[in-house]
Parts: sequence; C-alpha cells; structure tokens
Amino acid sequence: MLIKSPIRGLQPSTVYRVEIDAEIASNVPQGCIGVGGSPGEGVYVKLGAVGIEPNAVIDSSDNWLRLNIDYGNQSESGAHARVVGNLANSQQCDAGANVLWELKRVSTEGQKIFAQTDENGTLWVFAGTDSAFEGLTQYYLTTLRIRVESKEPSLP
Repeated sequence: MLIKSPIRGLQPSTVYRVEIDAEIASNVPQGCIGVGGSPGEGVYVKLGAVGIEPNAVIDSSDNWLRLNIDYGNQSESGAHARVVGNLANSQQCDAGANVLWELKRVSTEGQKIFAQTDENGTLWVFAGTDSAFEGLTQYYLTTLRIRVESKEPSLP
C-alpha cells in the first residue's frame, strides 16, 4: 500500500537529494504474533522518490500486479524506497483490546535518496508499507514533509 504525489516545477532531467519525514498513527502494539509475520514489526514503512509515476502493472510472467519501481521486498529497501520503520507502537501486545492509537515518526534521514526528475521536471514522492503480515492492516499517514535539494556535483 502506498500514497504518491508529484512534485512539479523542478529542473528537468536533474538529480535531486530527497529527504522525507512522516508521521503515522498506529494502533498496533509491539510483540504480537500473526499469520506470516507480526501485525506491527512485520509491516514495514517505506518512503521514497522516483522520476516516474509509481503504478501497479501486470507482470506478464505470472499475471500478478507489481509496482513499476524498485520498492524493495518486505524488510529490504529498494533503489527507489527506504525502509524507515514498522507499524508497531510503544504499547505491548498483552494490552488486549485496550490498545490506543499513537503517533509514530519515521524519516529517511541518514539514508541517501537520489532521484532524477523526468523531462518535465517532475519527481514523484511516496509513502507506504510492505507487509509480511497476512491480515488486516490499517494506519493513518498524518503528516508528510519532503525536502528536495539539487545534488552537488562530485569533485574529482
């Protein structure tokens, strides 16, 4: 699952350094057991940027829908996305049905993301999850902050 948004008005075909901060509301406690993985620690939060619009496309080899970008796989980052955390909040699983929603902050700070704009100067940023957990997942993305700066040329 992911949300995406274009950033327009940048220089065409230019590499930018992108840093993304997000705030997520989660009611998933830590330390729970689930089918395929934990509903908290087994649901990885990913942030990223790329010069093409992220879309689900049919993979002709198996007719499954897959992203047209390198999002990585579950706990692994991809070329266009960084794993920045998971959905587990600070509460313990033994709290039962009394688990409250909590805000959790995640960031790509310290993880380099370089993305090249398309020929129109558009860069796509996205935030989402990649899950090993095979059950219902719900969370809210409450805030997304994006910093974009031109990549400095390398010195010889």
